[in-house]
Amino acid sequence: MAKFYYGSINLTKLIDEARKMHSGFMRAGEKKQVYANVTLWHNDTPDKFGNTMSLQVNPAKDDTKFEKFYIGNLKEGESRTEQITASDLNDIPFEDDLPF
Repeated sequence: MAKFYYGSINLTKLIDEARKMHSGFMRAGEKKQVYANVTLWHNDTPDKFGNTMSLQVNPAKDDTKFEKFYIGNLKEGESRTEQITASDLNDIPFEDDLPF
C-alpha cells in the first residue's frame, strides 16, 4: 500500500539561496525551468515534532563554495479519504458532447 508524507518547505530559504547563485540550482528542459538538486532523508526515529524525513538542497558535486542546506521536514500522513457512494456521483455534472 502506498504511503504519503506531508510537511513544509522553507520557500524563503530556497529563493534566497537561488539568488546567491548556489550551485544546487540548475536550468534544464526546453523552457529552461529552474530545478533544485535535493536529497530526501528518511530518519529511523521521528524528531520532537514527529517528522521522519528531511529535505535538503545539495551543491554541485565539485563545488566547495556552497554547503548543503535544509529546506523542510515531512511526516507520514494518515489517509483521510472515504469511500464514495453512487449518490456522490450524482452531483458531478456530466458533459456528453465530448469530441471522441
